[in-house]
Amino acid sequence: MFNGVKENPNLDLKTTLLNILRGKMDLTRISDADISIVLIYLWIFCSPDNIAPVLSTFRDKEIAESIYAAKNKVAKSGISVSENLTHQRPAILNTGREKYGNKWVWSFQGHVLSAFPMRTLHVDFGQLRTCFNIY
Repeated sequence: MFNGVKENPNLDLKTTLLNILRGKMDLTRISDADISIVLIYLWIFCSPDNIAPVLSTFRDKEIAESIYAAKNKVAKSGISVSENLTHQRPAILNTGREKYGNKWVWSFQGHVLSAFPMRTLHVDFGQLRTCFNIY
């Protein structure tokens, strides 16, 4: 998922995303055919000044991993790249970051990881409280 991508009225979203990948992230081997789906999340309360996040899928896993590995190259430009996690994993990730800090808990290939070996987190999902081990 790409956050902070401003839409260009003269270009479609896929071309804008390709320009970011090739220009700012130095991923020149990515072609138009490598991007499968590009969707923009439209929020109900999104004003014209707000920039909606862009969800994209790619032809294969290696391309997605190379984009995620190069995410630091666009950090200072106002664009952030994050994984699209399953329903429960964002809550696990946020709880881990609140407890241990952003530097020590992260996601990679859809899994929540920690710099500390085998930590247990207690995560609340509404009325349900569940324990998760992060590795």
